[in-house]
Amino acid sequence: MDAHQSPTNTDDSTANATPNSGLADKKLAELEGELSALKQHVKFQLSKKKEVSSQFKLAKGDKEKTQELKAKMQVVSAELASLEQERKSIEQAIATVKDSLLEGEPTRKTIPSQFSPIAEVEPTAEISISLASDADIQSWDQYVGSHPQASAYHYYVWRQVISESFGHQSFYLIAKSGEEIVGVLPITWLSSKLFGSFGVSIPFFNYGGPLANSNGIAAQLLKRAGTIAKEHNLSHLEIRTTTDAFSWPAETKKVSMLLALPSSKETLDSDLGAKVRAQAKQADQYSPVIKFGGVELLDDFYRVFAINMRDLGTPVYGKQIFKNIITNAAINAKIVVTYINNKPVGTAFLIGHRELMEIPWASTIKRVNHMNINSWMYHHILHYCIDQGFEFFDFGRSTVNAGTYRFKKQWGAKPIKHYWYTWRPEGEEAPSLNPDNPKFKLMIATWKRLPLFMANLIGPHVVKNLP
Repeated sequence: MDAHQSPTNTDDSTANATPNSGLADKKLAELEGELSALKQHVKFQLSKKKEVSSQFKLAKGDKEKTQELKAKMQVVSAELASLEQERKSIEQAIATVKDSLLEGEPTRKTIPSQFSPIAEVEPTAEISISLASDADIQSWDQYVGSHPQASAYHYYVWRQVISESFGHQSFYLIAKSGEEIVGVLPITWLSSKLFGSFGVSIPFFNYGGPLANSNGIAAQLLKRAGTIAKEHNLSHLEIRTTTDAFSWPAETKKVSMLLALPSSKETLDSDLGAKVRAQAKQADQYSPVIKFGGVELLDDFYRVFAINMRDLGTPVYGKQIFKNIITNAAINAKIVVTYINNKPVGTAFLIGHRELMEIPWASTIKRVNHMNINSWMYHHILHYCIDQGFEFFDFGRSTVNAGTYRFKKQWGAKPIKHYWYTWRPEGEEAPSLNPDNPKFKLMIATWKRLPLFMANLIGPHVVKNLP
């Protein structure tokens, strides 16, 4: 979702480019993605070799069967030899690209792996697609954990978090080639009298969509999801990706704003430029204090978040989803709260995955906007991310050239386009369930005038069915 914030003193000025830009870095990311996918293929071929080898004992005395197994073994061995040669070639190419990079931070990427192009690995056997259950948790997460393009939200834990927080059903699809998992697609099913019945992969966050060894497998997962949606009379499916590869109609109005982080806070501050540094320091005169923590900060976080949501005219999530996330050991999450005179005035919620730290929610109270607390808080969050070893910061989703987009752009963040695909029954149009829809303008204006206690009471029941 859009990171809700109060960007003050924003403009279209951009920060200096980070030292990691260039074609060589892009090529390095692509090669590393190819190498990771290749290793998955090698693993699959090794399992086939082991399976064929185990059959020799059973075929003892059966000359025809033994000859057949020998032929299979030769094919598998030849494939492994070819893959080994390809691996060496890619590793050599990676070494060459690294050697060609300029001094400074030669091995740091320009984009997180989840946004890099997929290294297509076509299946060696017919694809079967089935519904996943809790019995598949381990194999599902092993596949997600080994896939370069996986986001934090592809892990199975989010099925449980969303179900426990909102009561939503879901259908999770697994694609297999033989016994090997070659793709997954998580879909949450939202259903209400107000907004109808539809599926999203996945709701409430920016990323999800099909995760597969090839775009062809991903397309098969989408086709199966459409069949299931039709069987259950869903009005539509919304598939959230950053991949331009599928045939369904796609919305492309939104972008994620990503900043490649340098290895030191000093380099970050130098890259930001004098104007942004001055904005970030403006709040120092008010002696703000920032805390990074867990569930002990939840009440202070939620107080600021709920006020800001009401002021924006947006129904607020119930506190339970934040509690379920921050207390789940499988999710790398942090709560950030900024205080003035011991009172919370700015908050953020962080979720880390691999080299990327994301800020899905951030808020400040209107009355402190003149202090530039928002910029001060973001500056400290970026320093924290560098201290924690993250290579990228995801400022969240924005509409191009909107206020939040310009705020993020001035920090040096670069846009990554979203492709949100929609399936709908033939001849039907999917409803536009977002604040940009003119139909919601009156509702937003009315919501802004609600007393806070009423907004907090009603909001969670409404927003749980808004993706």
